[in-house]
This record gives sequence, structure tokens and C-alpha cells, in this order.
Amino acid sequence: MGFRKLMLVLGVAAIALTAIACGTDEPSSSPTGTAVPDSNSDAGLLVEAQARWAGLNLGDYDFRMSWQCFCDSDFRAPVDLEVRGGEITGGVYAPDSALTTVVDLSRYETVDGLFDLIADAIAQEAHSIQATYHPEHGYPESVFIDYSLHTVDEEGGFAITKVTAAALGNTVAPFTLTTDLTAATSDYDYESLIDDLASAGATVEEVAGPPESPIGFSVGGPKVVVNGGMIQVHEFPDDRAADAEAGYVSPDGYNITVPLGGDRSMSTHSDWLAPPHYYKMGRVIVRYVGDSMAVLEVLDAVLGPQFAGQ
Repeated sequence: MGFRKLMLVLGVAAIALTAIACGTDEPSSSPTGTAVPDSNSDAGLLVEAQARWAGLNLGDYDFRMSWQCFCDSDFRAPVDLEVRGGEITGGVYAPDSALTTVVDLSRYETVDGLFDLIADAIAQEAHSIQATYHPEHGYPESVFIDYSLHTVDEEGGFAITKVTAAALGNTVAPFTLTTDLTAATSDYDYESLIDDLASAGATVEEVAGPPESPIGFSVGGPKVVVNGGMIQVHEFPDDRAADAEAGYVSPDGYNITVPLGGDRSMSTHSDWLAPPHYYKMGRVIVRYVGDSMAVLEVLDAVLGPQFAGQ
């Protein structure tokens, strides 16, 4: 059963239980007519948000979302979804998820489908609807629905933390943009970096062992000794993911702040013992903590100027 259907079933059950608890079997009444909803009401906020989203006229976009529910961990794990022609055409678990199997796409909704879920909850007169929408583009950033005050564990919701669409042009976080959704991954990867460092005349020693901690990023990666200094390499699934996470790094390199939707974010602060330096090429981000000119000069030569750090 898809999550939307599950939420609808729970919502209907919650309304029935509420009617019993209140000692009535009369059907709930709904307002008739075409009155415009109060702009501060759940319905009014939804209508305004839908109008902003519809104004973008997006048929092709990608977005990351996660369900919030009393359900299995694979249901709650964040997923990256591909929408083409207004339909979900692909999806994988997000890079920071411990899960690797392909997701069941029937569990998920497009942004328009998520708007419908909110509208269904309003129509069912849910006890509480907490929704925040992107102030410019309207998509729901965070939604939590409690269908009944008298029922336990039927509440749930979802969060959208990233939307990518070529048609949007320049915009603000949490959007991450590309000019071509179909050509978002370059050939530059970890192996390319190692080859380029060696070609630049650097001494390169790959450190054996499992990937190191992400330390603020969604993916960890190997450590490599370059000209006597240690660098950490983070290889992302594609250029879009690397571009997005590079944007989370503060200019001085000491903080990485990930937007979680609405006003929420998660920040990682590191008190490095030496100045941090961040470089990016393709889907690779390199972090070097130190002040060795032998390391910095070869990183500058291979990857260009650092995008963050001291």
C-alpha cells in the first residue's frame, strides 16, 4: 500500500473514531458554495502555495523527500525522485541513507500529489495540519498531519529538502540548479583525481581501509597522502549533488549547514587544528586541513582555486 493510501485509510479511521468518541453518528457537514478560504487558514495557505508552484509550470524536475510516519525505516529513508512529464520516472535512496536497494516508486508522490494529500487531510477535517511552504516557489517543505486527537500513532507527514529544475533559473536555497537535467554527471571522479595528481608530479599514496566519516557531508570517502599531507576525498553520485553540498560549506570552511526544509537546518562545526581548504571538480570534493604549500599548490594546479576555507 502506498503511503498516500495508507494516510487516507488512517485519516478515515480517525474520523470514525472521533465521531464515536464524541457520541454522535451524524455525518460531518462541509461548507458549500464557492467562498474563498481565509488566507491564514490551512485551505487558504494551501491554495496560495499551489498557485505559486503551478505558476512555475514544471513538468520535469528532481526532488528529495522523506516520509515521517510510524512505519519501517526503509519507508522513512530519504529518496531522490525523478519527475518527467509530471510523472515519477525514477528514484533511488539518497546518498546519506544506509539503504542501497532500489525504492518502490509506488510509495511516493509528485509534488502535485503531495499537495493532494494535504487537500485530502483538510477535506477530512484532520485535527491538526502543520505545513510550511517555500515562500517563493510554493512547494511544501514540511508537513505533519494528525488526523485525530483521540487516536495514537496515526499521525504522519513528509519533508522536501531539495528541488532541482533547469527551468527555474537562478534561485535561492534549498534549490540546486543545473542547465541540463539529462547531463548532470561528468566523468571526473576519484580515479581522475588520483591520475591528475600523479600527472602533476605529486607523490600520491592511497590510504587503505574503509571510507572515512563524512564530517558534515552526506558521503564519506578515502584519505590520500599527497606530497606528505593528508587529504580526504568525497565522491558524490553526480555533479548536482556535489554542487549542492559544496554550497553548504561556510566561506571559512569551519561549518557545514544542511537545509532541512522551512526554517530548519542541521549544522556541523569542526574546530580544525589547522586551516581547512575545500576544492571541487566534477562530482568530487576534496578537503585538506593544513598549511603545507606543497599540498596547496598541487591542489590549486589540479582542481583550481579552493571554494571555501582559510
